[in-house]
Amino acid sequence: MNRVEKLVQTFLNEGQKTLDFFNQLPEDAWPLQLYSDGAQWCIREVLAHIVDTESSLLQLFEDIRDGGRGLTQNIDIDEYNAKSVAILKGLPPQELLDEFKFRRKRMTKFVASLSEEDLGLEGKHPFLGETTLEEMLRLFYLHVNLHIRDVRTLIKEQLRSGSGNS
Repeated sequence: MNRVEKLVQTFLNEGQKTLDFFNQLPEDAWPLQLYSDGAQWCIREVLAHIVDTESSLLQLFEDIRDGGRGLTQNIDIDEYNAKSVAILKGLPPQELLDEFKFRRKRMTKFVASLSEEDLGLEGKHPFLGETTLEEMLRLFYLHVNLHIRDVRTLIKEQLRSGSGNS
């Protein structure tokens, strides 16, 4: 299996894990405050952020594949994220999950279209700076996993504090 095929398989697997994880959350978990500094997002807003990155970073990756340099100007990532999440945050969780599924399918199709040579193309990423497309793709799915880890930690803390009060 070559590097592109491995990435495609990872995107498929990680996308399904993401859907499975968020689908199993109880209804009362969605409004829980996950981050208290910076973005101050609840779990639903974190999912909205994940959904947004599926499209916004796909555009960046396509630009690099097509000969562009990626990010052409410096942006304030926190400001960008706040604005993009505000657009999606009113959607109910199931609609966000449906949108994630649709956008992940597009992202996976893009990854499958890449050649081994494409993975070495360089461009500017909003967080990583100048790096290869392959590194950007790896960070992309790790980024989602980091948010899921944070949600898991919050849920465990809620269960502990809730079970301690009964």
